[in-house]
Amino acid sequence: MRCRTCVVLVVLLLIVSGAGCSGGGGRVRPRARLAGIHFGELDRAALELVFDVEIKNPYSAGMPLTSMSYRLSSKRIELAAGSAKPNTTIAAGAKEKVSLPVRVHYGEILRILKDVEPGSRIPYEAELVLSVNTETLSEIEMPLRKKGKVTLPFISGVTYKRILELVEYE
Repeated sequence: MRCRTCVVLVVLLLIVSGAGCSGGGGRVRPRARLAGIHFGELDRAALELVFDVEIKNPYSAGMPLTSMSYRLSSKRIELAAGSAKPNTTIAAGAKEKVSLPVRVHYGEILRILKDVEPGSRIPYEAELVLSVNTETLSEIEMPLRKKGKVTLPFISGVTYKRILELVEYE
């Protein structure tokens, strides 16, 4: 009789403890992958750096991205770092590719890369920390990292040397 009671108690404990983990419970977490980066639009003061991220939302409600911090380096030299507040929500149960742009003052980047020609492929290491608001775990952070190469864009009719001169005079 005691053994039967113990078995029933163990089964009840397993059911109760497992209830919080199934169907969107505490162990189900969103997943993300930094697919790559590329340069976006350029203007006189800054360039747009775009992080392409694939995010899977396992929850039955939309999952807002609340913040992100980033660091981009090349050959152990930091090119850009900062944070941003993405205005994006991943739909319930969806896997989406999201482009997260940040504006970077490129005077420093061009000073570091002054001998690199437009069209050159630059090795990079990107670190990104996304914060998301989940329905079960409140806010969590997802650290992402990727190494790759990015192509330095061409600017028609303008040389990087000229841009550097303009930036230095401002």
